[in-house]
Amino acid sequence: MSLDVRTIALLGSLMTAALVLILVVAQGRSPRLLRDSMNLWLGGLVALLLAQVLFGLRGVAPDMLSIVVANTLMAAAFVGLALAVRRFLAITSRTWPLWLPVALIAVLMYVFSALLPSYLVRLCVVTGGMVWVLALFLRPLVGSLRRAGPVGQQVVLLSVVIAIVTLLVRMLAFVFGTATPVGLLDGTLANTATLTYLSIAPLLATVGFLLMCNERLMDEMVRLSTLDALTGAYSRRALTDLSERALAEARRYRRPLSVLMIDADHFKQVNDTYGHNAGDAVLLEIMTRLKATLRAEDFVGRIGGEEFLVVLPATPEEEAMRVALRIRERIAEQTLLYGREEIPFTVSIGVAERDPGEANIDLLVKRADDAMYAAKRAGRNRVLAASAVAAAAG
Repeated sequence: MSLDVRTIALLGSLMTAALVLILVVAQGRSPRLLRDSMNLWLGGLVALLLAQVLFGLRGVAPDMLSIVVANTLMAAAFVGLALAVRRFLAITSRTWPLWLPVALIAVLMYVFSALLPSYLVRLCVVTGGMVWVLALFLRPLVGSLRRAGPVGQQVVLLSVVIAIVTLLVRMLAFVFGTATPVGLLDGTLANTATLTYLSIAPLLATVGFLLMCNERLMDEMVRLSTLDALTGAYSRRALTDLSERALAEARRYRRPLSVLMIDADHFKQVNDTYGHNAGDAVLLEIMTRLKATLRAEDFVGRIGGEEFLVVLPATPEEEAMRVALRIRERIAEQTLLYGREEIPFTVSIGVAERDPGEANIDLLVKRADDAMYAAKRAGRNRVLAASAVAAAAG
């Protein structure tokens, strides 16, 4: 038994209803970083569900509902999905270009159904408005087409591209075809194919969106495993891997490599005097000032309570000393305003450059660590090079 257009629309509404239920359950268990975008996606699916039900009631429900409201809801539904993607990607551009075609569809569908009835004009209006919305939907996803781009975004993009092509082919088939269009329930190949795909498209797009969410969660897990939760510096394990690779590259290309061991002075006193939250604020401020001083190719990790290790690729000791002095000055020159308190803080820094042929990153870090402790013994708020410490000892 062949399916008519009304049946296809109602079956599509059942499929969308199932997606809504799935998203309701998933949204309730989703982490906060995904919740806003999932709410917008869910809202879009609900609007689409209502539109599909009204399409299925064409000829039964009043035209105001089954034509004007149904098409307006369908356009609004895809606006909701587009806004969900924009929220997910942290895009804050204006939204009125998305809502304008929805308003135009509402007005023009009323005019050409109640005042000047014309199915062909309504078809062109809704196709033009939907293509407008879907094109804006596509725009932030185009970047996913790059090599190894996010698969979830590619799936959503593909589902939207097919929807645009389907809508345009349907309109062109009626505009340039020999058959006179009667209405949505006219069981032409164009109508059947379009409503069939628009029933499947929400499933494809939602699968893509959920893949996007899964990829974001995976990225967040990687981030949490490689970055210090408080400061955003690399974790000790991640820093070890990066440092070993940097050392191997320095040996391979015979380039210099230096490291800075940085320790906050009198940090226990800060915790005891102002509280541990204030101590955390000091560490975060140290990291902020480090990032403001370092180059993009440098990397920094937190390797202990108040200790940071900076790796400076392609940097000899003399230049590393200048970097360390800038860091010390930037940190010491300004206190941290915490609540009503001004907290002064300084750092001691040890600098070490890899020796020719040195293949053990631990030995390099140990020499920087020894220089840092020598700086503390010399009075703190100082920078000392491992070579100077060795010369003084020898």
